[in-house]
This record gives sequence, C-alpha cells and structure tokens, in this order.
Amino acid sequence: FLLKTLSDRYKFLKDYNTNPKNLSNSMLEQSDLNNKSMRFTLKGPLRKDLVNKIIEGNKNKVIYIDFWATWCPPCIPELQESNKLIEKYQGQDIKFVFVCLSDSILAKQKIKELNIGGKHYFCNSVESLFFQNKYGFKSIPHYVLINRNGTIVDFGSSLRPSNPRTVEKIDKLLK
Repeated sequence: FLLKTLSDRYKFLKDYNTNPKNLSNSMLEQSDLNNKSMRFTLKGPLRKDLVNKIIEGNKNKVIYIDFWATWCPPCIPELQESNKLIEKYQGQDIKFVFVCLSDSILAKQKIKELNIGGKHYFCNSVESLFFQNKYGFKSIPHYVLINRNGTIVDFGSSLRPSNPRTVEKIDKLLK
C-alpha cells in the first residue's frame, strides 16, 4: 500500500516537472486532468476565474501569488519577506499578487500596516473554500508561481518568499 502510494506520487511529480502544462490547464479549468477533475460548482458572483484574470491581465510576466490569512501564524512574517522580494524585483517583469482568504477589516489593516506592495484580493468564506479545493492546498501560506506563458510551474508552501530556492526559481523564469 505504501509503496503504491509513493510510486503514484513520484509519477505525478515526475510528470508535472516534465510537463507542468497539463496540471496547470486543469487547475485553471482549461481542461480536465485525465477526466478526473473534481469540479466545484458555485453559484453567484464568485470570482472563480480570479487567477485566470490575473494571468490575462499580466501577459508575458512572471506571476507570484500568495494565498494567506490573518489567522495564520506564519503568513504575516512571510508577507514581510514578500516585501523584500518586491523590492528585489522592482522594475522587472514580475507581478506579486496576494489573495487573503479572509475578507476582513483586520486583513486590510495588516496590509496597510506592513505596507505590502503588489495587488491584493480579499475572499469571502465560500471563495476561500473554492480556492483551497481548486488549488489543492490544506494549509497556508500557499504559493503559486506562473511563468510568462501563463502556466503554473510550481506551487505549495515551499515557495515561501523567505526560502532562497524561491528566488532561484523566479530568477530562472525571468531569464
């Protein structure tokens, strides 16, 4: 059982690292992944296509998205580290986007207090659940890195702005 689980996970990661376009298309709802897509049907004026709109509005740019919340202990220090990334890449073809999974006065005050640059979005509870399911994250902060072609090339909590490998990945995409 364990060997099969690890083998399946290894195959998934190997396939993704070889060709991220398939998973990226599935996450962005441009196609189903092996027809096993877990569709999440929502009604109402929810921003289900928020990430697609971010990509469309930033063609030919690298995009770094940070999903965070005020109640998340590591999120706030990582937001401060994001400011360092924003400074480092000022004037380059990269867009920093922050999606707060709680639309609250406290979240907006925290952004103002920390003077975090970039573009900010605040989600209601239904949108938060939607994004967590769509992008498959169980904890936050969660990051998504998108290349100039609009393909999600990396995602997860390991893309924290405090991680030196994140800078390496961004540098590689900007070249």
